[in-house]
Amino acid sequence: MRSANFGYAQSYPQILCITLCITLWKSEKIFACSVVIARDCEEKRWRNVDMNQEERFIEAIKTNDHAVVKDSLQIEPGLMEVKLNGISPLMLSVYYGARDVTAVFLSRGVELNLFEASALGQHDSVLRELDCDSAALNAYSADGFTALGLSAFFGHEDIARELLKRGAAVDVPSKNAMRVAPLHSAVAHQHTRIAELLLAHGANVNLTQQDGYTPLLEAVENGQHEMVQLLVAHGADIHQASERGVTPLQMAETMKRDDLLQIMRETHAQ
Repeated sequence: MRSANFGYAQSYPQILCITLCITLWKSEKIFACSVVIARDCEEKRWRNVDMNQEERFIEAIKTNDHAVVKDSLQIEPGLMEVKLNGISPLMLSVYYGARDVTAVFLSRGVELNLFEASALGQHDSVLRELDCDSAALNAYSADGFTALGLSAFFGHEDIARELLKRGAAVDVPSKNAMRVAPLHSAVAHQHTRIAELLLAHGANVNLTQQDGYTPLLEAVENGQHEMVQLLVAHGADIHQASERGVTPLQMAETMKRDDLLQIMRETHAQ
């Protein structure tokens, strides 16, 4: 249903065009000006309509409103080509955990790129993409993540294992403000088995991300008992401070997590 002011929004650019053309009536270049102004106004009018359509589409993705997404694509299939800061509609649905919307996109037979396949756990698609372009192994997505980082974040151990087997760089940070390496991503979503896999392939257990956070500091902050055990066993520094000057030990003390304090102190004493 159209909003109450939709008609006005449509007609206003046309009124503006007429006003400008009358103002320029005495100009020798009236015809050229009229055409340029009218065309510009018309383009803006349609651009506004398209923008409203795109905004509704994007909002429906974020809220997992699969019915609106499906209807929008029936009206305008080209919405699948819309990018939000370089992120495809499919990838956006994955980031927002909009599973119903993701299912709508996949049902349309969309061909996955390496990053989408890694985030979705589509093993065959990952293999296909790597076989077609081996250089993509350590490439970055539009928003700055590697395939390994995405597989670690979304918990796809089989894909992470395949990427590592093919030589994926284990410690490269994301090319965005977060500066997260795959190990940070695994810790963030509490994927202990993937964290163990990354450490077995030489991941730097004390590598810092945004704000100087180490994997251990994040694990302590999230209260991850098993993850803290794993990281400390692999040499995580319990005294390494963040940019705010907070160490994992101090974090555990503040949170009154005696179990985590015990793990860190006992392992450090050995």
